Amino acid sequence: MTEVEIRQLIRNELKIAPATMDVSEAATYTGICVDTLYTMAREKQIPHIRLRGRVFFRKESIDNWFSQLEKESVQMQLA
Repeated sequence: MTEVEIRQLIRNELKIAPATMDVSEAATYTGICVDTLYTMAREKQIPHIRLRGRVFFRKESIDNWFSQLEKESVQMQLA
């Protein structure tokens, strides 16, 4: 079991929702592969935070981003 899997297991057991996620956690949360998340962050296609060379994602920002993508998708289908 990886460190990320252990942290997620502990969070699930304690019902703790993290405010930020690293790339591995965000990949698990979104279903988007790690390499794609790095590319999307580099190309500023997804909300993220860079701190000392690491990339982090706020859960709330990712949820809002997905909601916005969903709205845009529905609008395109109706047009």
